[in-house]
Amino acid sequence: MRIPFQAVRPWAQPSLWAPERALQLDAKQLTDALPMRACIESMREGFGPSRDNPLREQKGSTLFMPAAVGEVSGFKAVSVVPGSPSGVVVLFDALGRLLGLVDGPSLTSLRTGAASGLATELLALQDAKRLVQFGTGFIAYDQIRAVLAARPSIQQVTLVHRGDPTNCLALRARLEEEGLPVRVEWTGDPRRALHEADVINTATPSKKALFSAQDVSDRVHVNAVGAFRLDMCEVPADLMHRAYVVVDDYRAAAAEAGDLALSGKTADAELGAVLSSGCRPGGGPSVFKSVGVGSQDIAAGLKALAHAPSGECLRGLSLTKDLEQLEGACMQTKARRLGSMSYQFSQWGQKTGAFVRHFGAPYGHLFVFDRFGQFEGFLRLGI
Repeated sequence: MRIPFQAVRPWAQPSLWAPERALQLDAKQLTDALPMRACIESMREGFGPSRDNPLREQKGSTLFMPAAVGEVSGFKAVSVVPGSPSGVVVLFDALGRLLGLVDGPSLTSLRTGAASGLATELLALQDAKRLVQFGTGFIAYDQIRAVLAARPSIQQVTLVHRGDPTNCLALRARLEEEGLPVRVEWTGDPRRALHEADVINTATPSKKALFSAQDVSDRVHVNAVGAFRLDMCEVPADLMHRAYVVVDDYRAAAAEAGDLALSGKTADAELGAVLSSGCRPGGGPSVFKSVGVGSQDIAAGLKALAHAPSGECLRGLSLTKDLEQLEGACMQTKARRLGSMSYQFSQWGQKTGAFVRHFGAPYGHLFVFDRFGQFEGFLRLGI
């Protein structure tokens, strides 16, 4: 039987724990700690040369995304239950000390928007004035804010609805409440706006192209973040072939980017390569096709935890027979190694878990999720 190592009060031994930094940030605490400009800057680390993004792994109702940026590593756990947008991002330092947990859905929205912001900085016209937004759901607000932060020259935002305009009107009201120095319009027929667009954002689950390639100019830049499966598509194939196409990660894009698969287009570069070179081929349209990678979560989460004045105290669980069996199931799976850290994911009964340890430490952390993928708490266990 495994012996609980300060399982109920894991912050009791300061020599092995960093209690002043082991925070749990909810959505509001996260947004307070991580302004959009700071999140965009964190993406320079998230797409930098020290990133590591192993393929994601699903256990039960939980999708695990391990990743590392430099010496900091961690994982995002996301519920795959429809209608249950829950999840957490967990971070560790190089010595295996738990730095904290961050609200997953809010961080995903922020870093997804910030990636579009960074791509806009690197690829869009310097004097871009008009933005067209397809998709008015959860991520759209942060995607728009990021593009406006990257290109303050933008004067007009056109929101496109494809049926019920309720979300579109709510997003317009939210943007106007912020007092942003832009004119916000909405339409069901975006063709005129597309002709004048300098930047187009797409954040939808569409399975067919949202617009015609003939409706956009050769100066346009597109941030496409919504199609995350091989049967999804937002950008017309003709435009994909005309454009200089940048992806967040070649391997992730090959596995998930329907815009690439359905058009037969091969990506021209990763965003990290464009970032390091500081330039792109001149002329012609550009597309940033993003499916999201874990290093974005690690970089943004680390920035938020570093600037958060406070957060909730992390919850410690008591060791039970079920959790002991869950930990044993994790220990039997193949370990994902990220630097000096080992990550193992598994399922036992209706619970899923992640067992994380430093190779030189006499203990590990078990993070527990229920059958809906909701985070329950964690234990620190002796090895």
